[in-house]
Amino acid sequence: MGEFTKDWFTQNIPIWTKAVLPNLSSNTPKWLELGTYEGRAAEWILDNAMPRGGELTCVDIWKDHNGRYDPDAEKRFDKNIGDRAIKRKGLIFDFLLGEVRSGRKYDAIYVDGGHDATEVMEQSTLCWRIMSPRALIIWDDYSWRDRSGRHGHTPPGVAIDGFIQSYLTEIRVIHKDYQVIAQKL
Repeated sequence: MGEFTKDWFTQNIPIWTKAVLPNLSSNTPKWLELGTYEGRAAEWILDNAMPRGGELTCVDIWKDHNGRYDPDAEKRFDKNIGDRAIKRKGLIFDFLLGEVRSGRKYDAIYVDGGHDATEVMEQSTLCWRIMSPRALIIWDDYSWRDRSGRHGHTPPGVAIDGFIQSYLTEIRVIHKDYQVIAQKL
């Protein structure tokens, strides 16, 4: 068990066990996690969703909720995950553009890299281009609302609903609550 200061993931484990694990299209899946923070979800993916191997790539810029670089969170990620995953430090948008250009495909993508609908829509659209057939996409923060008044963003759920509507004939929603889990048809 890793060293964590926050727990935004544990409540999702029953849902992931029921909705994600049985729907993975590969025994050795290629996973992508957008926004990893200290690596709690990454640790679970490595321990539970990749029983016969596979590959996990984690992308983050390690900023806190005020937009400042958080070196302690990055150090905890390094300690918690080490070389068990591929670490990519940088902007998610830039990373995804590179993956689209490279033609790389993923079997499961966890989108947890922002709380703004525009950002979530951009990430989702680029993710769609790098998803294998039958791949899963898992969005976090569907019903998140900025209760602090600091952010002034349109909530992620607006983008997720719009994305699902745009790809309605090509996507199957498996679960919809605080997280949305869908499969590319």
